[in-house]
Amino acid sequence: MSQSEGYPRWIGLTRRGVRALRGEVMKHARKAAKVYTFQRAVMDGLRDREIAEADHEGHGYSHMLLTKAGTLYLTPYKDCWIACKFLDVANARHVLGEGPGGRLNPYSGKWNFHYNDNAGIAEAKDFFHHLDKVRL
Repeated sequence: MSQSEGYPRWIGLTRRGVRALRGEVMKHARKAAKVYTFQRAVMDGLRDREIAEADHEGHGYSHMLLTKAGTLYLTPYKDCWIACKFLDVANARHVLGEGPGGRLNPYSGKWNFHYNDNAGIAEAKDFFHHLDKVRL
């Protein structure tokens, strides 16, 4: 095996380049693990609270829940956000209030929870903190 066929020279990376590449791979692996933790925490929380999967009329949402503000449909997504929508928008406005900086869209009834790419268990707990306030 000639020197030009050696691993680092073959792909053109120095030892420093290999270390940097390894660091990037580990950073992405940690991020993926944290996102998985967020997803798992949300799904476990839905199961623990016995939140039902949506029926065929779920309007594209995966779960449904009866709340103080009426029926809430929700779907957790793997890119760290949870889509929620109340069917009775007027009642949702009454229960949750409306105003600047509020999470509820007073026209569509959407009540979404967006978290950054590093969301973990703390963000899942934040979601359930808000959800538990409106649960029956």
